[in-house]
Amino acid sequence: MKNFAEEIAYWYFRLNGFFLIENYVSHHSENLSGTGQRTNHADNDLLGIRPSNVKEGVGIRSNSDLCERLEQLLNGSNCTLIGIICEVKGAENWAGQISGSRLPSCVRRLGIIADDILRECELALGETHLFNFNGVGLYKIFAGMASSTPPDGWFPITIEQMLAFVETRLANYDEKTRAWNHYDSPLMQYLLYRHRQNSR
Repeated sequence: MKNFAEEIAYWYFRLNGFFLIENYVSHHSENLSGTGQRTNHADNDLLGIRPSNVKEGVGIRSNSDLCERLEQLLNGSNCTLIGIICEVKGAENWAGQISGSRLPSCVRRLGIIADDILRECELALGETHLFNFNGVGLYKIFAGMASSTPPDGWFPITIEQMLAFVETRLANYDEKTRAWNHYDSPLMQYLLYRHRQNSR
């Protein structure tokens, strides 16, 4: 079951056109430590891909419907296929580092990086938040509370920024509020229901 922060991050990326896998489990045999030794099983909060031509009649009609902060990050690479690995931390004042040992399994699961450059991609993501090659971009994004300290090598977007984007999207597309009970997320149902009540 997703917690509040994970739920907000999921809807943020979904409303920005991503197809998502939640809580992807990478196994002991797939995870490598910095010494090359296997590490423990781990779950990865969000993996996602977005093709370049994603559109939605009620939601994504143009780039103006996408989050400006996220688009500034992604558009700098001019990629036609984008992948994300997102780690979500909902604790107040979280500070720490996120192990890179699970990155190889996440990269392979996304399936957008060719086999002959997988190692190059994994090494790059061990140091920084992005890897771009031949029209494909892969990004590491950290979703934490505004009071948290982003870990090194991860691009930060706060949970507060994500929630503000989701609420703006709902306000811009009032038609969504009339279908509030069709969503399988209690949080999304509540946000839609609340917007409907406030707009009366």
